[in-house]
Amino acid sequence: MIVVAEGVETLEQLVACEVAGADACQGFLHARPMSEDDLLIWMHARKKS
Repeated sequence: MIVVAEGVETLEQLVACEVAGADACQGFLHARPMSEDDLLIWMHARKKS
């Protein structure tokens, strides 16, 4: 089973999820909801850094 923590909005929540053993986290800490076009731009920009 893979555990994904949802609704992670702060670094403290991210650390708590990691300590609890979550395999992945998603939420506003990483990115706000966006359109598919904006997602592709965002992913391309992150790939360069």
